[in-house]
Amino acid sequence: MVLAMLSVLAGAKTTFAATVSLKNVNIPQGGSAYSQNFTVSNRGKFTVTVRLRTAHITGLVGGGGTSRYRAELMRSNNTTVLDSAERTVGNNLENVTLTYNVANCSQTGSYRIRVRNISTDNPQQGEAVFPSFVVPSLDPASGQLSQFGVKQGNTIERSIPNSLQPSGTGGALRITATWDGLCGLDPAGCKMTFRLLRNGSTISNSSTYSTGYAHNALYGNASPKMTINYTVPSNLVQGTWSLRVTGNSLADTNNVRTIVSFTPVCQN
Repeated sequence: MVLAMLSVLAGAKTTFAATVSLKNVNIPQGGSAYSQNFTVSNRGKFTVTVRLRTAHITGLVGGGGTSRYRAELMRSNNTTVLDSAERTVGNNLENVTLTYNVANCSQTGSYRIRVRNISTDNPQQGEAVFPSFVVPSLDPASGQLSQFGVKQGNTIERSIPNSLQPSGTGGALRITATWDGLCGLDPAGCKMTFRLLRNGSTISNSSTYSTGYAHNALYGNASPKMTINYTVPSNLVQGTWSLRVTGNSLADTNNVRTIVSFTPVCQN
């Protein structure tokens, strides 16, 4: 018998927007500084606001007059400028905006912002402040299967709901599980094995045969809990996915809590 899905927390085929928060950076008096990297995982347009002002070397606001700074958006792996904006500023924070349209999946990945002092007559150390902004992203669909138990030594199968099965051009499938079961001869608790199946056949992957010990064991941290990570290629997306669970030969297990998540890759 296959138990139904209790809840789905997100839809796998939906486009999401992720909030990005970058740390402020100091702009050298005569050079450049880079922001942290941030990731764009889906197509779409995004806008970054950069707030600029002059600052003392000590980091305090203030100083002599104004200075001109330039903010540039680029990929993390090169220095090609995708968009830029300049502003002559003093002690007060002033905004510039950078905009970029991720037109196709090949343009997804890691980005960063470079800020530079471009003054020729009065270069000063400055500060760049990054208010939070959003980027196009594909968030994982995630849900918990109905809890179940496994009789001593038995093997059962549980289906992965359609809403959580791989879709599009593939992506990352992750499955975690914990359970209860006191096996008197094993202080680490009852051990169980999970196999990932597609169309009834075990998927060939190093993490397919994934095992773990009971959540309520006498030494509950003696072994990592069950985790399967599988990258689904585009040619295996279509199919019916399920889990084959083998219980411990020493005792029954119960309260098996299984979380399934699928993070799709960018889809053209």
